[in-house]
Amino acid sequence: MSVFLSSTSQQNVALNKVATQSSDYSSPSARYVLDGNRTTYSHTECTGDQWWEVDLGMMYDINRINVVHRQTGSAYTLRRLRNYYIRFYDAAPERNQVYEIWQGDHVQEKAWDVNVSARIVRLFMPAKSSNCLHLAEFEVFGIEVSNSFACQSLYS
Repeated sequence: MSVFLSSTSQQNVALNKVATQSSDYSSPSARYVLDGNRTTYSHTECTGDQWWEVDLGMMYDINRINVVHRQTGSAYTLRRLRNYYIRFYDAAPERNQVYEIWQGDHVQEKAWDVNVSARIVRLFMPAKSSNCLHLAEFEVFGIEVSNSFACQSLYS
C-alpha cells in the first residue's frame, strides 16, 4: 500500500534540478524550465523528434505534474506545444518506461494527477508535431520513495 500526499503538501521536486533537451535553438535553455520563472523558456531546434527531460536524482512517488507553455510570442509560437507525450522512467541507467500520458490539443498550462514512481520525466514531441519545443515551466510534485515508505508504515 502506498500513501500519496496531496500536491498542496508537497514541493515542486523538479525545481532547479538538471534538465536536458534534444537540441538548443541559439543558446542552451533547458535549465530555464526549472527556474520557477514563467517568463523564461526553453527552445529546441525545429526539426525531427524533440524532447526535454528532468532527472530528479532519485526515485519519487509522483502525484501531480504541471506543464506551462511559453508565455510570449506570436500566435503561431504560442500554439506549438501540442501532440506530445509525457513519459516517466525508473532509475538510470536502465530507464525503463513506467508510465505515459498523451496530450493532443494545445493548452497554455496543463496539470495531471498521476500515481507513479519515477526518477526521470520526459516530454517528447514526435516530428509530425509542430517540431519546435517551447516550455516555460515543468513542475513535478511528489515525495522521495524512502519518505513514502516511512509514511506508509505510519498508516499501515
